[in-house]
Amino acid sequence: MSSHNRTALWFAVGLAGAGLIWHMVVHLAANPWLSQQASGFIAYLLPHALFFVIEGVVLFLVLRAVLARRDDSIQLAEQHQRELDALINSTIDLICRFRPDYTLVFANQTFCATHGQQANTVPGVDLLALMEPDSRPVLRDAVSRALEVPNPVEVETLARSAQGVTRHIQWILQRIDAQDGAEPLLQAVGRDVTLRHYALHELEQHRSRLEDMVDERTRELQAANQRLRELSSVKDDMISNVSHELRSPVTSIKLHAYLLGESPPDPAKHLAIINRETNRLETLVDDLLTFSRLDQEQITPELGTIDLNEVVGGYVNDRMLLAQEAGLALTYEPQSSPLHCHADPDMIGQVVGILLTNALNYTPSKGSVTVRTFRRDLYDRPHAGFAISDTGPGVPREEREHIFSRFFRGSAAHKTNAPGTGLGLSIAQTIVQMHGGRIHLESTPGHGATFTVYLPLT
Repeated sequence: MSSHNRTALWFAVGLAGAGLIWHMVVHLAANPWLSQQASGFIAYLLPHALFFVIEGVVLFLVLRAVLARRDDSIQLAEQHQRELDALINSTIDLICRFRPDYTLVFANQTFCATHGQQANTVPGVDLLALMEPDSRPVLRDAVSRALEVPNPVEVETLARSAQGVTRHIQWILQRIDAQDGAEPLLQAVGRDVTLRHYALHELEQHRSRLEDMVDERTRELQAANQRLRELSSVKDDMISNVSHELRSPVTSIKLHAYLLGESPPDPAKHLAIINRETNRLETLVDDLLTFSRLDQEQITPELGTIDLNEVVGGYVNDRMLLAQEAGLALTYEPQSSPLHCHADPDMIGQVVGILLTNALNYTPSKGSVTVRTFRRDLYDRPHAGFAISDTGPGVPREEREHIFSRFFRGSAAHKTNAPGTGLGLSIAQTIVQMHGGRIHLESTPGHGATFTVYLPLT
């Protein structure tokens, strides 16, 4: 029964009582004696009864209005509470209240969903138990500060979700003081910032990779600059060497041509010198042209079957007289059986000529140069090869890694004043590699050097 109905019921009872009294009064009035006896009482009671009836009616109306307003206020408060609950439970933020001992009093649906809890069972749950162990000291420190100061306190913790995924939660803690001086509560509003952490982590990785790329590119640019400086230095040396190599034979040719014009007693001697210097010029020009064509990849080997014994032997025979004039012993030791290779005879002959000329130029008088051909397995494949050994000064260990570089001339070239541009060995290596072969240096300083070339057998 509602409060309004109860009030109406009591009012009805009051009216009934008043009616009963009035009925008694009417019946008493019909009996003269009773009427006379009760007249005084009735005269007293009647005005008071009417007053009480009127007062009851007024009181009923007032109470009914007050109760109606109270019910309206209660309904409005309940509506506001439902709206507030809906707002709290629909927000993406985690909201909870807890006591200073970390016992939860309230938590919204987002909090419960994140931590795998039920809203009706969350009161009494230990908040610390929902945090990752490493985050518990951090939360304790933040709660201690929040209890001491009236201002909000920010803290970030790690929590494991119901799916077992670690989430980063950023909290704002606020102390809520009780009106009656009871123990305060703490309210925490949290935001899941896991995606932000992932984004920051990805950004950090990208930044690190970018720094690595910048560092790598910087190293590449520094290396390129170093190579450019080296090439510039090599270019200067090359220009100086080529200028010297051109000037020397030209000067010699001009001198002996002039002497021939003076009708010398031995013109053949001067003609031989002019011929030698002309050959020297021709070799220099050939080297420069070959280098340029190789550098621009304009040379393609004209491959055919050759006998390496014949190619090497031909160049050795051509240099035999030159070796005798220089006081050198030139020896050729060919392989006993033919060495058939798939190669360009002119290009392989150029390699033989470069290596043999270097050996003759760097070997002092009374020294020896030995040329031999052979067959040998290399990397499980049969190869034909030739080796040219001399008894010259050799190649220092620190110069060996540069010996096949363009325009490089070692210390022996400067000491012996041997002619050359520093292109020969670079050209030889390029030609050998174009044939799928290898060229190798072995040297002991002071005991000469051996250059060995390997070419695949057909």
